[in-house]
Amino acid sequence: MNQAPVIAAVDDQSALEAVVEESLKLARARGASDAEAGASTQTGLSVTVRLGEIETLEYQRDRGVGVTVYFGKRKGSAKG
Repeated sequence: MNQAPVIAAVDDQSALEAVVEESLKLARARGASDAEAGASTQTGLSVTVRLGEIETLEYQRDRGVGVTVYFGKRKGSAKG
């Protein structure tokens, strides 16, 4: 069974910490000798003006998680 932490509307530090903790818990449960994880959110606004007029207005919101697992001397990582 392939379980991955779900990042829904993650906007606060405690929610990000929960995602990281769950990622580490799943890695250990699957036999990793060590693991590291990180989660992030980013929001931004971009405006392009041409000849004094707004040409484009873009809002972006990115969320991600990265996990690195170690099995003895072997290492694997994933980002999403």
